Amino acid sequence: MNGSMTRFAVFRNANVAEGLMEGSVHMGEPVECESALIRLSGTNLDTVWESLCAETILSSSDPTRVDRRIVSRTRIMRLIKEIDQLERRHARTVQIGQRNRLWDDLQAKRHELEQEQQGETL
Repeated sequence: MNGSMTRFAVFRNANVAEGLMEGSVHMGEPVECESALIRLSGTNLDTVWESLCAETILSSSDPTRVDRRIVSRTRIMRLIKEIDQLERRHARTVQIGQRNRLWDDLQAKRHELEQEQQGETL
């Protein structure tokens, strides 16, 4: 990346059963080169790959249900962005009817985000 920072990246194939509709490259968070390490676990190549992907994409050493967790993380990031946009639109809107509709949409998105975050921790 720049200077002493780096990012790990992996390519995940599509897994429609878990909600991953197409394969894509996933990048981890930037880390300092000196402290960059990945912990691998597993007894065969498939579990080692799942472990590598979990460590890189999710910053977690738990290799279970990686695709489902990626989908959940993506959905959470999308909801946070939508909530931010709705909050700004709600603050700018003057007409009471439109403002109330935006408020209802905002509350629905917040509830959806809360449900997704609770589901991710299970």
